Amino acid sequence: MRLINSIVIIILLVSPVWAEQQASFQEKLGMGIERYELRDYEGAISVWEEMAKSQPDYSSAYYNMGLAYESLGNYAQAEKAYSMTLLCDPDDVEALIRLGVIYYKSGDYSASVERFEHAGSLDKNCIDAYYWLGKASFDRGNRQKAITLWNEALRLKPDDKLLLREKMRAQQLLQNQEDAYFYLRQGRRYHYLHKFTNAAAACRQAVLIDPQLTEAHYWLGRAYLRLGDREQAIKEWKLVLELDPDHTLAKKHIKEMGRK
Repeated sequence: MRLINSIVIIILLVSPVWAEQQASFQEKLGMGIERYELRDYEGAISVWEEMAKSQPDYSSAYYNMGLAYESLGNYAQAEKAYSMTLLCDPDDVEALIRLGVIYYKSGDYSASVERFEHAGSLDKNCIDAYYWLGKASFDRGNRQKAITLWNEALRLKPDDKLLLREKMRAQQLLQNQEDAYFYLRQGRRYHYLHKFTNAAAACRQAVLIDPQLTEAHYWLGRAYLRLGDREQAIKEWKLVLELDPDHTLAKKHIKEMGRK
């Protein structure tokens, strides 16, 4: 996060009028920061909006507005403010990160990743870019990639507790995923051997270890169907579609169940 609280200007000749304008500008800037720090976010926004009107190319006014809107939970306005920041300065790394976070929170992972990657390309040592790319990868199920990205961030900041915690969680879940796949393979093998009770037990163990493992829910549904429990089978396939809306076989089975 940045809040611009000083303006350093080197100039040889300053007119009295210009000096007075800059003094007023700095006063307003300080007023906005003071209100922000007191959590008067709407008051801070009104100050920075006035500054942006008087100096439309002042990117930090828009950026600070974005921070205030984000603090209010008004992500739509925060998105507009960060976008205006980037119109003034397309290579503003911090604005790219914050805009990416807004997209991340709204579930638009593609847009968020695009901003994080752009920020990372501009600043190879941008810890926030690695952190948020790791978060996006983790949420999309790519835990190994998340660990790799967080390792890059930890290379830059080895003692960061948040990064260490996220990495350890991902490593644990990655191990859990491997264990879950073991039981999923068992469940599929039992299914092909027509040992459906054993297949269901193995798949239940898989989803117990990793509730996000789509194929475990799918094969558990198939085992339930073979055991005559159509209701549970449909329930599992609906869970599959929550995790993967494009899962063709789960869609097909639910449609077929609806016809019977």
